[in-house]
Amino acid sequence: MISEGSSPKIYTKNQDGAVLILLEVERPTIVLFHAWIEGYDGMATVKTIDEGRGVIAVITTEDFKGQVISFLESVRAELPWRPFSEEISTDELFEYREV
Repeated sequence: MISEGSSPKIYTKNQDGAVLILLEVERPTIVLFHAWIEGYDGMATVKTIDEGRGVIAVITTEDFKGQVISFLESVRAELPWRPFSEEISTDELFEYREV
């Protein structure tokens, strides 16, 4: 079970102005995070970073950052999460890959 911790670590991608909020969640709740957050049209989107470990990035803008953090705090009891504390390469998150 994910225990409560501190506030999420926030990365800002200067090139695009995107704000990344990195979280660790329980693996079975990854899809719920996607649905709940993306249900608020235009507020944020979610990208799964490491499904096996339950690592996700909530991607938003500087304008919506406060609202997203408030939302995350409000759902924490139902969808437990903790800040993801490891460093990541933000370039890889925005890298375009053909499949």
